[in-house]
Amino acid sequence: MIIRKSAAILLVSLFIALSSVASAQIFLGPPRDRVVETRGPARGYSGFVRYGARQYYCDYVRYPNRTCSVDRGGREKCRVTSWRMVQRCS
Repeated sequence: MIIRKSAAILLVSLFIALSSVASAQIFLGPPRDRVVETRGPARGYSGFVRYGARQYYCDYVRYPNRTCSVDRGGREKCRVTSWRMVQRCS
């Protein structure tokens, strides 16, 4: 009975860890820039990532994608249509 509970707890914690890795958008390959387009502002991962024997620091920046138009008065009006998140590791 104790073994089944500990195995269940282990499986649940593994599932939570894997789902948090997916939501944090950590890639499992060697560090490189990763660009993700989203509808709304998304959160990336800031922190250390271990790949093999090396450890890298990753951080992200969010950029708004704007669509601009000119109205009848000649004024330019811009609005944010989507977001671009750039994840960099070094």
